[in-house]
Amino acid sequence: MLKKTNYKLTLILLISAMLSVLLLSALISACASTSAKDTLDWAGRYTGTIPAADCPGINVDIILNTDYTYTLIYDYIDRDDSFKKNGAFKFDKTGSIIILSDNSSLGYYKPGKDHLLQLDTEGKKITGNFADMYVLKKN
Repeated sequence: MLKKTNYKLTLILLISAMLSVLLLSALISACASTSAKDTLDWAGRYTGTIPAADCPGINVDIILNTDYTYTLIYDYIDRDDSFKKNGAFKFDKTGSIIILSDNSSLGYYKPGKDHLLQLDTEGKKITGNFADMYVLKKN
């Protein structure tokens, strides 16, 4: 009788331990972040040419630093016009969108693997014929 009781107790303890491990694994997986902020190598230099209404395009050069600062340069093609902004940026609450801020304007970007997608003024994906031109490549 004692052997049978020990066997049942051992079996119950083993099943309890296995369930605990499974539950812990599920909790760890659920808590693991999948945001761009935590999973992508977003810091670096990105360049590309975006459309413009009054010239052939705008060469964009943006540098995102690990200290959450940035440098943004717009150079208008076929015009003697460019500007440079420096400032701080943050990620939105989901950790998926970068928000540039220089106290006078905002810029929204969605990081991807080796690229940065420029978003519209509301933080939404730009659509239409020129949508593909809003992808900045990481250098």
